[in-house]
This record gives sequence, structure tokens and C-alpha cells, in this order.
Amino acid sequence: MPTHDTTFGAAQAHPFQPSTPAATWDQRFSEHEWPTNPDAALVELVEPLEPGHALDLGCGPGRNAVWLASHGWQVTGVDISPVGLAQAEARAAAAGTTLQVITADLLDYQPPAKQFDLVLVANVHVAPQDRRPLFAAAASALAPGGHLLVIGHHLDSLGRIGPPDPERLYTEAILVDLVPMLEVEQLRRFERPALTGDQPAVDAVLWARAPAASATPAETDAGAVIETATTTTASASPLPITAGIPGGCPPAAPTDGPAPSTTPTARR
Repeated sequence: MPTHDTTFGAAQAHPFQPSTPAATWDQRFSEHEWPTNPDAALVELVEPLEPGHALDLGCGPGRNAVWLASHGWQVTGVDISPVGLAQAEARAAAAGTTLQVITADLLDYQPPAKQFDLVLVANVHVAPQDRRPLFAAAASALAPGGHLLVIGHHLDSLGRIGPPDPERLYTEAILVDLVPMLEVEQLRRFERPALTGDQPAVDAVLWARAPAASATPAETDAGAVIETATTTTASASPLPITAGIPGGCPPAAPTDGPAPSTTPTARR
């Protein structure tokens, strides 16, 4: 079941083990302080856009949803945890804005088609077999020309932050393989300071666009350009194009295999 990734770790012991994924994340959101600042990649990539309708899949306590709403976006936040969504609504109210929230498991939720100018999948690490349907649903929600932003822990972060199961982590190849229907504009390996330890946390960031309504399939394939680079600071400027790769990258890396069903997806 899709949940969030946290520095507390999916394997953290607790005397009481909730019986459902929703109860698990209700407990975690209640017991721990969660980040309130938006993801740096979101701010950099979305700030230049004209505000529109945004869908935050797995929004949790609203670190990104509240920032979007505060900058003029009409935001729908979806999460399995009523506690996380209540925290998001409270933060939005404190910021003088509002959110529309939907309580749903991301693996079951079907967003309305072609309704959103921005879809965000941030810090959501589902089991490998669940990635493709989740990303297909996210892409289907994009209006023509809309953007999908994915931010997740890179495989290089294993043991530093995020899920302890390497099969739930991302690589550049895994991300690109999941969105053949979109034009990938940027693909990053993004390093940032970790909350604990000396080694940086490493994220994988994908920024992709739905074809415009007038684009033909041939035009879409020919126009896809990927910007690839490693970013090492949270305040980095937009990256130059370092590779133009028609048709995308190689298939997903071997880490894209089945994950144990007892390991919850994790969030930051």
C-alpha cells in the first residue's frame, strides 16, 4: 500500500503495530514532526509556471500542497491517512489558503482524466509491481501540456534515508521507463544535506510534460528531450541540457523487482 517515506525508517520498532496502512500512517503522522518546507525541486520547477489545478498524490501533512496553494494553485491532495490530511488542511488554513482533500489509497484512486496542469508524486515509494499503474494514473490526470513532477529517494540513498528495501527506491532509468507516454524534460540525481549522518541524501527527480492537444504521436516522440545531470545543492539553478535522447532511456534497472508484501512503502 502506498505510504510515505521518513527518516524514522520503515523498520522502526513500535510496541503497537496498527492493523491497516491507514492506521500505520495516522500513527506516524501523529507521533512525529514532519517537514513543513516544500521540496526544493518543486519550488525551482513550478515557481515559473502560471498557477492552475494541481494534484498532489500522497500529500501527507501537506508540505508541498500548502506551498502550491499559497502560490495560487487550486490543489487537490490525496492520501490514505485522515490524520495527515487534517494536518495539511490545518497548515493551509494557517497559511491563509485552502486545499481540497481526498482520503484514498493511491493504488485504488483513479483521478479524473486530463484535469490537472500539475501532478505531483513526491516521496511515495510503492512496491515495484505497483509503480506502473500508479504512474499511468498520474499521467492520465494531466491536461494537455501539463507537467508531472516525481521526487523520490534514489537507490544511492540506501541505508541513509528512506525505505530499507532497495527495490522501492528509484533510479533515473526506472523513472523514465515508467512514463513512455510523456515528454521527459528533466531527469536529475539530486543531492541534498541529510537530516542525520555525514553523507548526503540523494533523490531522483523527473520533470515530464503531457503532449499538447495538437501533437501527433510522431511529433511527441521526436520532441522528447531529457536534461540529465547531478545537482548537489538545494538552491541549484536550472540545469543545462546535457543529453538529447529520442524515445527515452534504457528499461528499468534490475532493482525493479517484487518487494516483500510485509514491507510498507515509505515516505519522507
